[in-house]
Parts: sequence; structure tokens; C-alpha cells
Amino acid sequence: MKLKRMLVTVSTVAVISTVFGTQIIHAADAKQDKTLNVTVQANPTTIDPAKASDAYSQSIVDQVMEGLYTFDKNGKVAPGAATKIVKPTANGTKYIFTLRKDAKWSNGDPVTAQDFVVSLQHEVAPKTASQNAASYLSFIKNFGAVNKGTKPVSELGVKALGNYKLQVTLSSRVPYFNSLLATGFYPADKKVLNKYGKDYAKDSTKMVYNGPYTLQGWKGTNDTWTYVKDNKFHAAKGVRIKKVVATVSKEDSTSYNMFQSGKIQETAISGEYVANNKGNKELHTVPGASLNYLNFNTNKKPMTNVHLRRAFNYLLDRQSLANSVLNDGSLPANNMVPKGIVKNSQGKDFYSLNGGLAKYDLKRAKAEWKTFEKESHTSKLTLKLLTADDSTSHKLGEFVQSSAQKNLKGLSISINPQPVSQRIASAFAGKYDLVATGWETSYDDPQGFLTVAQKDGTANFPKWNDTQFNQLMEEAAKQTGNTRWQTIAKANKRLNNQVPDTPLYNQVVAHFLSKNIGGIKYTSTSPQALYRYAYWK
Repeated sequence: MKLKRMLVTVSTVAVISTVFGTQIIHAADAKQDKTLNVTVQANPTTIDPAKASDAYSQSIVDQVMEGLYTFDKNGKVAPGAATKIVKPTANGTKYIFTLRKDAKWSNGDPVTAQDFVVSLQHEVAPKTASQNAASYLSFIKNFGAVNKGTKPVSELGVKALGNYKLQVTLSSRVPYFNSLLATGFYPADKKVLNKYGKDYAKDSTKMVYNGPYTLQGWKGTNDTWTYVKDNKFHAAKGVRIKKVVATVSKEDSTSYNMFQSGKIQETAISGEYVANNKGNKELHTVPGASLNYLNFNTNKKPMTNVHLRRAFNYLLDRQSLANSVLNDGSLPANNMVPKGIVKNSQGKDFYSLNGGLAKYDLKRAKAEWKTFEKESHTSKLTLKLLTADDSTSHKLGEFVQSSAQKNLKGLSISINPQPVSQRIASAFAGKYDLVATGWETSYDDPQGFLTVAQKDGTANFPKWNDTQFNQLMEEAAKQTGNTRWQTIAKANKRLNNQVPDTPLYNQVVAHFLSKNIGGIKYTSTSPQALYRYAYWK
């Protein structure tokens, strides 16, 4: 009888344990049904990965698309649509990827090698006018000829070797190619791309997704949209939060108040809210692999005059800008390749090769201004400064305006704040004298920053074309190791001498993240939250 009772008791405990275990599991799952609410600092301009040149558009792409590679929860490059990290052959110029057979589009179609061929051809085609192509894809064989329209897209160095084998051939070895594969190589469903044509990705209904979430409710200009977990995603089991609602919040004060009241659980933040919350465990900061700078419209007088551009290079007290104006942990940048961001395999900082090239020197700024006045036969000048319309850009615009008008007699600055999408359009249309802009790179190489000044660079708005600079960058692309770095250092010095751009600050990315949310880690290479790893505690 005892034995029988014991068996009954054990069985009963087992049943009870199973029942309550199931309840615990169901409770945990139910908790993840709770909506995660987040903010975005400005309206995205597009959801087409081929055209997502601003950080806000890329933030959407990061949630709903997956490239050949991706970033894991620690910000490290990891396999995405490809099954593994590939070792190239042919002296580092040929990559053959095996794709996952369980990868699906949100409409149920399989993700195939041809989808990557179609996507890359779409991005490089002249009619697409992609602002990203030159930065991410210029190393692919025949890129230049295809992008200019002198060769058909079929000549681009990408080929499907079957449904799940993709070959990418480069024109030269690229040391940081793995990072590019995690941020710039997305597929496109040919059927959907052809169906919508010019209207492809104009809103969330005119596109399909191969990432952890689908996008719903984005109409192109609205301030709120939703990410909904896609159960067709190959790693859907690891995506715990099923719904994320994103809202545009351009003012730090609004974002801060929303976070404090519990209306949102994650938001980017800057300025005084960073300085005043040091020690707050819900504040997370990381040095961004980014540079904020002024770009001069070198196609338009008077910015064609190098002495005027050099005057700005010496005029700005970047230390004061970072510490007193922004006051958010940002670091002063006096080189177009910021200090402490790009290091070689021995840990040597690229910055050490040239140091600070854009130095604060009012005496030299005034001398360059005088030379400009003499050459241009003018003593009074008004320049239009184009900025975004967020709070940080507002502070930056006033800083540049005050510095110029206080120290360069006869110079006035008119600030023109615009929404991000409009500011980008204005910049590409050349409707500015100088524009406050920024560039973020996801790979640890000086090329990632200097590409903004290359003749076909994404953010080279006036298409500044300096033969000496471009030749040095082209030489470097064929070199390796220290020789390559020395050549890029020469290009960096040439850039500072001609000043199509002048650096301002290296932004420290700051976020408030609720103590109730786990799984999100911010890194320099992946400073934005990836919600696929998030969970409610």
C-alpha cells in the first residue's frame, strides 16, 4: 500500500508540476504579448533598403529585413540568410554563399539566391538612383559601368548558382566586407518588385519582408507604425515580443516625459537629459561609429572658394560645442575620421597618423576670411545653413550661427530647419550653402568615413570631385595592411586641405531603456535597438 500510495503521490506531484509548469510557461508567453512602445527621432524617408540612406529609414529596415549576414544580440556579425560566415577565394574577391532553405518572405515565398541578384541589380541600376549603392556595393565587379548605364545590370558581379547558392565577385579585396554584408546586402522578392514598380515600398503594403517583423501602418509620412512578429521568419522562436509600436518624437523633452510616465519603454535621448541622468541604470550610452559635420555646397558660389571653407574649419570651437552646447557625452571631432573609432589589427588608432586636422584657431579663421573677402570682392555675406528640425540640430545651428557672426565681420548665417526627409531632398537638390549632416558607418575602417567625400559617395551632395583625393582612395582600395592605411592618411590630409566638409562631433548614442525590458544591447557598430532580441522581464 505504501508503494502504491507513493506512486500515486509522485504521479500526483508530476501532474501538478506539469499543470503549473504549463501555466508558468503560458504566463511567460502571455507577458510577451504585451506591446513594446518606442520612439524614433524623425520620420523615415523610405523603407526600400536600396534607398535607406538616413538612420531613421535604416532603423525600420533593421527590424523587418535580414541580409546575408546580420548582427547578433552582442553586435557581432553573424549569419543571417546565409548559413555561415564565408571565407572568400580568388585572393579575397570571390564569395559563394549557401542560403538557408527555411527562409521565407512574409507572403510565404521562399527567399532564394535570385532574390539577392534581383535586389542588388535593382540597387545599382541607374534608374533606381540609390544613394547607398556607391557606399555599399561599389566593390562588386562591374559596379561602375552598370551604375553609369554603360553595361546592363546582368553584368554586375552577382550570380545565382541555383536556388540556394549565391556568388558575389568583387573587383578587389575588401577587408571589412563581412560588415557590409550585414548592413547592405538585402534581398527583394522579384514578383513583388515587378508588381509595384515605381510604387515599390512607397508604403508598408507595397513590400514584403524576410526579417523578424513585418511592418504595418506606415503610409510614407505618418508618425506612428507597428512591427508585428512574422511567424514565417526562420528564427521566429527566438523573437519573443510580438508587437512593437514606434512613434516619431522629435523633441527630447517629449521623449523624456513619455518614458518617465511609462508610455514608452525605449527612446533615444540627448542633451541635458543625458547629462542629468548619469548613474541612472535605465540610461545606456555607447560611442557611435558616427560623425556629424558640415558639408559645403562646392557647386555654388561663394562656397566654391576654398578660403571661405577653410575659415569655417578654423572657426568652430568643437570642444565647447560638445561640452557646453550639446552636453550629452558627445566628443569633439577635429578629423573626418574620429579619434578612437577605427583601429587596425594591432590596435593602432588611424587617428594617430594625422591627428587633429581641423583645429580651432580664430586667428587663422579670420585670415582665411580676409583672403576670401579680397578674392570675392565682398565684405558682406549671408549664407543659408540647412539643418534638421530636431532639438540637437537646433542647438548646433545656433552654435554655428553665433560663432560665425561673432568672429567673422560681415558674415550672417540664416538657419533653415527642415524635417529629415525634406532636408535630405534639399541637400541632394543643392538648395543650401552649408548643411549640418551626419554619417554612420558599420565597419571598422577609415574608408567608412571618407566615402562621404568620394565622387560617388552617398553623402557627397554636391558631387565634389577632387582628382588627387579620388586617386589616393582608388590606390588604397588595391592595397592592404599598413601601406593601405598610409595612402588613406594622405587622402585624409588632402580632404582637410580642400575642406568640402568639416568635422564637428562624434556622437555618443544614448537611450533610455526600461528596467522591465531585457535582451537589448547597444554597441558602436549596432547602436540602434534590435527588437528581435528584446523581451519583457
